[in-house]
Amino acid sequence: NSSTGVISGTPTTLVSNLSLTFQVTDSASHSATKTLTLSIVPANLTITTTSLPDGVVNKPYSAFVQAVGGTGPYTWSIIVGKLPGFYNLNPSTGEIHSDSGAICVCDGNFQMTFQVTDSANHTATKVLSINMVSGELVLLTPAPPTGSVGVPYSFSFQAQQGQPPYTWTLSGLLPSGLTFNSTAGTISGTPTAGTSPLGNHLKITVTD
Repeated sequence: NSSTGVISGTPTTLVSNLSLTFQVTDSASHSATKTLTLSIVPANLTITTTSLPDGVVNKPYSAFVQAVGGTGPYTWSIIVGKLPGFYNLNPSTGEIHSDSGAICVCDGNFQMTFQVTDSANHTATKVLSINMVSGELVLLTPAPPTGSVGVPYSFSFQAQQGQPPYTWTLSGLLPSGLTFNSTAGTISGTPTAGTSPLGNHLKITVTD
């Protein structure tokens, strides 16, 4: 900045000992000069990924570990621990992916130490984990119990596995006075009229 003498911005290339001659001029047209050198060096190499998404048994997987700083290109490796079965790490891109056509039949938490190495042989490490969860979404709840007219009613559907949170869908007409919550999977309210045992057919669907 010619008014303040401030050099600012975000450097995009590396520079070593760039020679620059600066001149300052006052309001009386007096001036002074000085030659200085400027260098732009790589930022510290750092892995920026803070967490990895869960893996789902019997489903494809793709996620990336990422880094900043240093001098590209990067090379990725795992120096402690191992990936879930049939998962691989691309050493050039940092992508963790499942083999084509192969399915991980494993569960539990897999903790690993990832290392990134730049072209100047600088390294950075970070401990990350992949939690493997069961892939088969199961609806556990039996049919809702019978309610009574004028008596407060509450019933919650239940599911397990898959990847929460769940979304619930109810098809059919509820008895008057009752409402359905698609986020919580609950039927609640106070029935104001009765129905015969075959009067209301309901279908419940859960999606993870």
